[in-house]
Amino acid sequence: MNLSLHSFIKNIFVLIGLVISTSFIIDKNLTLAFISLTLSIFTWIFISLLSDDLNVGHLNILIASAGCLCAIIIFFFFAVEALPLPEGAIMFHPYWIAVTLGIFLISCVPVIYNKAMPQDLKIEEKKKVVVDNDEWEEASSDDIESGNYTT
Repeated sequence: MNLSLHSFIKNIFVLIGLVISTSFIIDKNLTLAFISLTLSIFTWIFISLLSDDLNVGHLNILIASAGCLCAIIIFFFFAVEALPLPEGAIMFHPYWIAVTLGIFLISCVPVIYNKAMPQDLKIEEKKKVVVDNDEWEEASSDDIESGNYTT
């Protein structure tokens, strides 16, 4: 299959997982929302491995964005509570804020790892060495020290 078609299929699976997760979030079912989001990421990884085009940078960004999304969801579901009296009052729960910040920190680790690693690692090509050739002779240490030789 075409490589762009594989990328399209992978992205469609992630998008479908995000839509399903959103529908579960609207129904206030966080467990199924996180399961569907996780399964869509696993499907993305599986398709990438099958098509032999797994990009670790894209995987890091996908995992980080899913983790940040989960942290935001947890924050608004558990850390912030609207109180009936006085009208418009909001109560913040420190435990859930700490959990949210921890999830957000752990989610940022792949992006930091992605930025810390050098992007363009140049692989040196192995040069072909001719060992038994009648036209060339091995350089002696005097030749090397004098600098009168060709490679």
